[in-house]
Amino acid sequence: ASSPFVVQPDSSIVFGLGSLAPGQSGIINIVDTIGCPTTPDSSSRACFSARMEPVSACSQVDPASIGWDGSWIDGKAKFDPAIQKVRFTLYNRGANMSDSTRMNLGFFGSSIYAQSIKLTAGDSISWLTEPVMNNFLGLSVKQPLNCPVGRFGGIVHTGTTGATFYLNFEDGWLMNQTATACPIFRYSYDPNEKIVEPVDPVSPGTELSYTIHFENFGNDTAYAVVVADTLPPGVDISTFRLVGASHTCTPRLDGTVDNPVIFFNFIPIKLTAKKEDSVRSKGQVDFKIRLRPNVALGSIHENKAHIYFDRNEAIITNTVVTRVKEPIFPTLVHAVVAGEKRLKAYPNPANNRITVQLPAGYRSAKVHLQNLQGQILIETEMQQNGQLNVEHLPEGLYVLKVQGLKPVSILIVR
Repeated sequence: ASSPFVVQPDSSIVFGLGSLAPGQSGIINIVDTIGCPTTPDSSSRACFSARMEPVSACSQVDPASIGWDGSWIDGKAKFDPAIQKVRFTLYNRGANMSDSTRMNLGFFGSSIYAQSIKLTAGDSISWLTEPVMNNFLGLSVKQPLNCPVGRFGGIVHTGTTGATFYLNFEDGWLMNQTATACPIFRYSYDPNEKIVEPVDPVSPGTELSYTIHFENFGNDTAYAVVVADTLPPGVDISTFRLVGASHTCTPRLDGTVDNPVIFFNFIPIKLTAKKEDSVRSKGQVDFKIRLRPNVALGSIHENKAHIYFDRNEAIITNTVVTRVKEPIFPTLVHAVVAGEKRLKAYPNPANNRITVQLPAGYRSAKVHLQNLQGQILIETEMQQNGQLNVEHLPEGLYVLKVQGLKPVSILIVR
């Protein structure tokens, strides 16, 4: 790596950045080697998560001034091949906990284990589970009262080859300091190409990560490279941000709101011809931009880039495609087992309100709407037919529950 680092016992890598002034930024380049399968698999991925935090996440906060005991919960999940189990671990990174808090372990929409925990400073607690292959096993924990890093934390794990771990502190400070990426393993490829992540269907408002690779195949040095990228109309140009580039690069926005064009100017660049140096002949640019939150479900967004070396004709990259997810529950038509009692909710996807219909025989019931971390967001007593106001909830997938009935997944879109 381009900066000194220390490898922790859990294989995480820690870089000491020293003191950073407000607005200060920088780049750390990391080179690593991973084992690739003998037979290329287009679906193989490698997941990386990076988190930036002070040595003490709350060193500038006086706990007594906000009614906080000074404790905060962190965590990780990792598959242990020696015992063929997944180990979920929670750590108290702060002071002694003055009161217990609640953890919940389970699958999407259901809980399999819950426990109250109370940890002293530096203490930890672990749970072993069987690995999950075709689903996600999640652990959520409520942070101590008035904890400034947020109200909840979460870990999600799947598979046996490694852990997919991230902190999800909702409205807390750490959420904005965490980034996760899961790029696909790539084998031989066109040196002038464009890549988009995620490759799977996405939700409206999703942030897209674009990478454009270019290489000088000419017989002399290229002194100017311009990459012109006409973006699809479904993106929100106001969310564009340059992530990184191999050489000094100046982006310029052009076009219209509905047909934005971004020019990446590498001038001067001095890109060596490949026949002279196969490494210094390459370059790339990385940027992110979000789909509009109101983009049509099921829509397709195609994109390609034009690369100009000096005064030569453009080299056109491949076309990348982003598909927006189809409505998950387009209708309420489903096969019903004779005598089965079902909870119904519509419209689904929903926007501002959800109509809930209890099955015959239920004159009233307590209805819960919760997020995927198990946090109850709405709890109300409802007659056989009623409505829930969800206009204050962000886009995403939620679970509607009534005791004794099968939960219903609700997709909220804007």
